[in-house]
Amino acid sequence: LPVIAHIFEQANPNTTAEAIHKYTLPVLQEFPQFCWVILNSKNSKIIGGITGVILKDRPTGYIIDIAVDSSHHHQNLGH
Repeated sequence: LPVIAHIFEQANPNTTAEAIHKYTLPVLQEFPQFCWVILNSKNSKIIGGITGVILKDRPTGYIIDIAVDSSHHHQNLGH
């Protein structure tokens, strides 16, 4: 979680890794199936993450956060 929090902090200068850690931990505990990491295929290092939730009152989900380490920007990771 500290690695992901740092990557999300890089993507959003209006927050801190501590705030992201505090917010993401409950989501990870409740919805582990919707919290993913993006791994570098060459060395298995975490280079990004996605967190999401499913709403309890209807079958709808949404992405809360998505971020990729700045060293991997513009490499078509989203394609």
